[in-house]
Amino acid sequence: MAKKQEPAIGSVVPSVGLDEKLVEVVDQKRLWRKTLGDIGEQIVAQHVTLCGWQILSRKFRMGRSSEVDIIAISPEETTTFIEVKTRIIWPDSVNTWHESATQSIDARKRKRIIAASRRYRVANQDYDISKCRYDVFLVGITRKLAQNLVDLKKRLDVLSLHEQIDYQLKHHEYGNPRGSLYLIHLESAFVTNF
Repeated sequence: MAKKQEPAIGSVVPSVGLDEKLVEVVDQKRLWRKTLGDIGEQIVAQHVTLCGWQILSRKFRMGRSSEVDIIAISPEETTTFIEVKTRIIWPDSVNTWHESATQSIDARKRKRIIAASRRYRVANQDYDISKCRYDVFLVGITRKLAQNLVDLKKRLDVLSLHEQIDYQLKHHEYGNPRGSLYLIHLESAFVTNF
């Protein structure tokens, strides 16, 4: 009778069905969160545009981990590097949802945003970036509205995200539109010396 051989340390072992399902669930959750983040960024982009801001860039990346969600010029002619944090608002967290979003912008995250903003300044010297600041927008969306927006994005790939959000907000299929979407703007949320 042949003795069963154990796999060597560091070798690849074929996964079983349960592991594959777990990976699929994790991937779906990651995709859902990314889609929700994209929706939050689109909501903020629409908001600042309606308030007279000029968007210069979206999702400006430097390397693999440093990204600025939105770079815009405010009506006061200040170049603003915007970080957007989107959170689901659960019924029991209506008054506290923004705390976790604010806490997620720790020193490491600020350092990455600042590094990307410096790279942007070097790459775009034709803009006057002598006046700049770092703003944070916190987007809170109820679970039902978030699910509707994510589902709509999956179904209506032919529409832009902007059109999908407008459609969803106008049709109020999710019930009472009040209290479904919250937007908090933290101006000059953190500072640095260039």
